[in-house]
Amino acid sequence: MNITRMSAQLNGKQAEQLTKYFENQRKGRERRVREAQRLSEAKRITVVNVPPVKVPQKWDKHCNCCGRDWVLTAVENQTESACPSCVDHTSQKEEDSARAIRRACDHAEQFRADRDRYRDFAEKANSEKLAAFRSRMKWTRALAEVMLDHDETDEGVCWCGDPHPCRTWRKLEEANKGIHREVEKWASMPDDVLEERACPAKI
Repeated sequence: MNITRMSAQLNGKQAEQLTKYFENQRKGRERRVREAQRLSEAKRITVVNVPPVKVPQKWDKHCNCCGRDWVLTAVENQTESACPSCVDHTSQKEEDSARAIRRACDHAEQFRADRDRYRDFAEKANSEKLAAFRSRMKWTRALAEVMLDHDETDEGVCWCGDPHPCRTWRKLEEANKGIHREVEKWASMPDDVLEERACPAKI
């Protein structure tokens, strides 16, 4: 080994460069530590200081004035003895007859509005029911007419040439036995009965 290199010393410029390098490293570590502490403190303060968000909820209520059920939408459950429609006319001690009459008239108006709303709802539900029945009858008849091409002939075979019941009838029974029985019933009906069943005006 080179003895001269083993015993070599750093010159002034080299020592200064090394000292500066390690000093910069130390300052960098201290800066990173301070930044991490600052971010951690800021995050902790933010979490603590931000209040939780309260979401409005629906609360079932019963009005002690008109006797109807209503829904209160609020952040917290509140003690409400009257619905919004009755707040201005609730019963009071020693109230005059005019206030009592106004309360009765308001209740009558509320009940008429409820009646009209329920009637509209019932009419809509009935209309949707009839539409569903008409749609069901239409597709049932259409399926029955398709299956007529697979009816049994006098020779005991299907119109498609396969032994009766053919693969089409068996497939329908495998898919849904209830529909299979319904189609069998519709397929055996006379044409005039089918027309009457499928006509929306007769429903």
